Amino acid sequence: MKATLLALALAAAALTFTTGCEQAAQQALEQVQAEVMQAHDQVMPQMQRLTAMRASLSSLRDSLVQAKVPTAPIDSAVVALTASENAMNTWMEQFDGDFAKNLDGTQALAYISGQLVQVQQMSQQVGSAVQQAEGVLRQYGRSIPAAVEAAGAEHGDHGHH
Repeated sequence: MKATLLALALAAAALTFTTGCEQAAQQALEQVQAEVMQAHDQVMPQMQRLTAMRASLSSLRDSLVQAKVPTAPIDSAVVALTASENAMNTWMEQFDGDFAKNLDGTQALAYISGQLVQVQQMSQQVGSAVQQAEGVLRQYGRSIPAAVEAAGAEHGDHGHH
């Protein structure tokens, strides 16, 4: 009888420990996923700005080409803006918002942690391209397009943009 009670007590303790670990793992997963979405939501408004900056730089480039002025800094900024926009688009295309349905807890945490690294790198790339473009536009006395609020970001809309 004592052995049965001891076995039941150990099983209950193991179940409580496992449930506690699963809850902690779920909380960690949700925290990292929230960080991924937050990083995405901070970068998303920049996408329209990248397009506007690229248009400003292209217009500037056209006027400088006609005046036979070198355009290397402009070309470099356009390449950086295009690459950062492509990085964002690539990340969004490959991101699996339903990852948790198809992976166990450990795999899901590994996946979303990897996505966090990718979205942070992409965010840095976008930030660097924006700074470069702003510098070029300032250098030539051009106005700098402002950031635009992302529709739905304030409402937690994380659907396809």
